[in-house]
Amino acid sequence: MRRYTLLCEESLAREVESLAHEYGIRQEDVLRQLVVAGLESLDDGLDEASGIEADPGPDCG
Repeated sequence: MRRYTLLCEESLAREVESLAHEYGIRQEDVLRQLVVAGLESLDDGLDEASGIEADPGPDCG
């Protein structure tokens, strides 16, 4: 298993904490599920419909 580090704004961190608390899971699990869901949406071609950029650029943590 590989380890990644994510740097994000406080508002995003609070959303992750809130989801973890709401569902009774670890913040790491929330992030893992969000990454998987995002990758699946890209595979489904929803990136264009939802406005998600394929390459967000160097500001992505």
